[in-house]
Amino acid sequence: MGLLDRFRRKRVAATPAENPFSDRNLNRLRRQVRGNRKRAFDMAEDDRLASRWKTTTTTADGTIRYALGPLRARARELEENDPYIGRFFQLVESNVVGESGIVPVPQPPSKRNAKTLDEFAARRIAEAFKEWAKAGSATVCGRYSFRDLERRILRSTGVDGELFLVMIEGPTAGNGFDFAFEVIESDLLDETYSDNLPNGNSVRMGVELNRFRRPVAYHFLTEPPGDYLYPTNSRRGVERRRVPAEDVIHCALASRMRPGQTRAVTWLANVGPALYQLHAYRKAEAVAARIGSEKMGFYIPDGETGDWNGDHSDVDDEEFIQESEAGVWEIVPPGYKVETFDPDHPSTAFESFNKAMMRSVSAGLGTGYNVIASDLESVSFSSMRAGALEDRAFYRSLQAWVIETVCEKFYRRWLRWSIASGAIRLDASELDRLARVRWQTRGWQWVDPAKEGTGNQISTKLGAKLVGDIVAETSGRTLDEHLAALVDERAKFEAAGIPHPTDAAPAPSSTNPDDDPDDDGDDPPGGEDE
Repeated sequence: MGLLDRFRRKRVAATPAENPFSDRNLNRLRRQVRGNRKRAFDMAEDDRLASRWKTTTTTADGTIRYALGPLRARARELEENDPYIGRFFQLVESNVVGESGIVPVPQPPSKRNAKTLDEFAARRIAEAFKEWAKAGSATVCGRYSFRDLERRILRSTGVDGELFLVMIEGPTAGNGFDFAFEVIESDLLDETYSDNLPNGNSVRMGVELNRFRRPVAYHFLTEPPGDYLYPTNSRRGVERRRVPAEDVIHCALASRMRPGQTRAVTWLANVGPALYQLHAYRKAEAVAARIGSEKMGFYIPDGETGDWNGDHSDVDDEEFIQESEAGVWEIVPPGYKVETFDPDHPSTAFESFNKAMMRSVSAGLGTGYNVIASDLESVSFSSMRAGALEDRAFYRSLQAWVIETVCEKFYRRWLRWSIASGAIRLDASELDRLARVRWQTRGWQWVDPAKEGTGNQISTKLGAKLVGDIVAETSGRTLDEHLAALVDERAKFEAAGIPHPTDAAPAPSSTNPDDDPDDDGDDPPGGEDE
């Protein structure tokens, strides 16, 4: 047997029973896989009822690449026109930022004793920050105060998914502190620009990344898309500017981004379709209710005059009544009768349907239905308290995000440039000591102050809570600010000859230690009642 014959013998096809890749064996294998998948997870079952449910995945950037523009445009439209979305962002701004904003409380330790506060340096830094945070100084555009900027960060991040702050340093900042922010919306970061650079970095949707996918720079457009100066007919005239990543604060919720995701999407992505349809439904119901309240009607032949050919030239137009007044009976033209049009709107199911839809929307947004819908009907005290606790946990998480993402990233650079410019007369060589800070957020009054006060009093006696924590939670002020205000208030009461409320409570008797076994006389002024 020759070599060619041996080769041909080896190439003889096996029978279907012996060939594992025959159609029969492959079909049997597919049936086994489908059976195992069905037994393991119902969600993985592939049938006609789930035919439109996606079973393929892609990367995070591949998912959002062509969705960024439509998502941003539709989210902005909802924010402008939907009252519930307007209410949601109003709640976020007022509960996260509040009336005083998230402000720094400088904590520089003393040179002589690291356990005590350098009150002189702390006061100078706090006064300088308060002056810098005013409108006209905090941003290069001069529009926003620092509190307004915090509100803008929350709203733009929620609607667009992200916002960019460029830290402008030196005389270009345009204020006496040589530091300010340039606020840049997300559509100025060109999502159409992707490239592989000669230095080994890659650009994805306007963000330049190194090989570890860490942002190196941001490529911003010099003119915003949609602006009347923007060359809409061609993108050849578009110019970009490269800003190093260390000068940019990318305001985006990292918890909402997948690993490897470069750009962020709107918070409204999972509730937008339902809100859009619900908004259209409410509008249609309002129009139908208005039509129904106006009681329309039509003139039609009464049938006794024969078939009508559409010509009513034989009837004077003045005989047709176009409008009517209440309590007036009119005469119908001869040969015609009136057919009323009386739509039954608003529908009795409107309220229940709207409530069911808004409950799902509020769940997707992370806030309680009763608050976002301003619906306190059939709400008990216990349910209101439970809902308030959940909402406040959501707001506190956003407060922590603002502090970590924005405040802690710029404060040291602001302090360094403020000292270098002479706005703060302190020693720049002691920046590490001077830059220690604590950020103060707003607090909330409780729905039952009596029970809350009793609980705080017990917590302070057990050492589970500090008086400063209670002051911050209820008023949003620091303990130093509170004590200073309390001393000033007590002085005014004494000058007027009126006893202060903190003096009204009788002191515990020394002959009966069971009255207050934890009282050692060292409580700060107002600590017990506050």
